Amino acid sequence: MKADLRERVVARIEEAERRAAELAAFTASLHRAVEHLDDLPDREDRCDPQCAFLSQTPARPAPGR
Repeated sequence: MKADLRERVVARIEEAERRAAELAAFTASLHRAVEHLDDLPDREDRCDPQCAFLSQTPARPAPGR
């Protein structure tokens, strides 16, 4: 019983760590998106194919990177 339970708990730990890593990567991408938006000029009109948002890439790395 103990060995079976331990194996299942370890599997759950591994899954939680994998999900935490995915969430951290997602959070970092959201930080980069906010920084990218902050770097763009304000505009009154909607974005079009020449919009800077569509053509520029973020210049700064995410915090903690």
